Amino acid sequence: MLKRTIVLAAGAGVFGLVFSLTGCVTLENAATPATVTERPAVQGQIARAAKAARDAATARRHKVVHAVIPTPSIKPDPTTVPRHVSNLEISDEALSIIMENEGLELEAYQLGQDWYVGYGHATTAAPGLVITEAEAEALLRKDIHRFERDVRRLVAVPLTEGQFSALVSFAYNTGSGTLARSSILRHINNGDMERAAESMMLYTKAHIGGEKQVLASLVERRQKERALFLGLNERMRMALRD
Repeated sequence: MLKRTIVLAAGAGVFGLVFSLTGCVTLENAATPATVTERPAVQGQIARAAKAARDAATARRHKVVHAVIPTPSIKPDPTTVPRHVSNLEISDEALSIIMENEGLELEAYQLGQDWYVGYGHATTAAPGLVITEAEAEALLRKDIHRFERDVRRLVAVPLTEGQFSALVSFAYNTGSGTLARSSILRHINNGDMERAAESMMLYTKAHIGGEKQVLASLVERRQKERALFLGLNERMRMALRD
């Protein structure tokens, strides 16, 4: 009887597949001289088993272990998270905007019918009054408390520290009544912070010689307050830090 033998590597042993002229398949183990004769239909099963063994061996050789690296938890900056206005105070950045724009005058000066001293303080200002720089800052912080209370009273939605601080600076400059009547407040209480920020730029005029004129100093101040309100300064600092 004519036979053709094919040797395949499968698992731990070496098998010879012997095909006879009768169409039967003989499985011979080269290591163990035992012979098993199978039906022709088993031929495909044997081939698939051999392929599976080869694939498994290949997978074991190329197996890659992936290390799991924990992602560090990143805590949000509390100054950028909206909070109830009762929990907010003016930031140092907003105080700097006020101090730079108002300017420091240690000797009382008259503007229109009113007297001012320090950083725009009016309540106790009088002709001939002279104060120190430390007293000027103390008066400013005392005055700021009143405008913080006004903003808390007028705003009905949560704000970030930057938004609250920008509104306090705005109210200190234009008056709480102006803020109460403004489109800025209306947009804020409607939840439209982008339009509120843009509305700040409408308040850049002052009465000069009986006429309303745009002042460069007010344009600059509104731009700073707008940037503070939108958190643009904080985003820039974070970008530079990264």
